[in-house]
Amino acid sequence: DVKEARTGQWRDARLLSEGTREQVYLLLRVAMAEHLVTPAETAPLLLDEVTAQADPDRKRQVLDVLRAVSADRQVVLFSHDAEVLAWADTSLSGPRDRVIRLGGW
Repeated sequence: DVKEARTGQWRDARLLSEGTREQVYLLLRVAMAEHLVTPAETAPLLLDEVTAQADPDRKRQVLDVLRAVSADRQVVLFSHDAEVLAWADTSLSGPRDRVIRLGGW
């Protein structure tokens, strides 16, 4: 179940759109990565196609959140989505960011 922010009602997560469910599951993975380590360590996030079901606006928002999360922990994101690559090309820079193209990119 997930709690709707606007109404405070609990809803069955299976009734949410696939994109919204994927976003909730991503947030749960981030929370688990923070919760399952000792205070002196961080766990990297390894993510595969986390924006596959997202519309362009939500995709950009998710990627921006992951960028913010990467300030505290390593985030490795695998994607074959051209929009994700375009976001990475324009949003990532500096020594802490790296885009590695595998295969045909």
